[in-house]
Amino acid sequence: MRNNKTVVRLPVIDNCDGCGACCMEMRTPPFYPSPEDARWAALPAEMQQAICHHALSPLSEVPDASPCLWFDDERNQCRHYDLRPDICREFERGSASCHMWRHNTFVSLLTPEQWCAVQRDL
Repeated sequence: MRNNKTVVRLPVIDNCDGCGACCMEMRTPPFYPSPEDARWAALPAEMQQAICHHALSPLSEVPDASPCLWFDDERNQCRHYDLRPDICREFERGSASCHMWRHNTFVSLLTPEQWCAVQRDL
């Protein structure tokens, strides 16, 4: 039996410069404060304190759907890119999730055919 799937081309995402879509609803950098986490332990104390304060802020002050504390909304990028947590480092640029974040935050809209193709890959 022949596969009659139509190949849908997605936009090529060469880099993350000026995007920030995956940071738009992160609220707090996704660290788990623990002395065993080397990256967390390497953060300056004032940065650890800011993250904890932000994470513990009432949702009425900082809703879950808020941009990440480290997100620079003027440059659309992370203020502390070199210190970002593993989950941010492992997020695959150009993946189905990346395309959905970009679409959902209006960074780059997908056509209906592209959207359906991405949904199949999630």
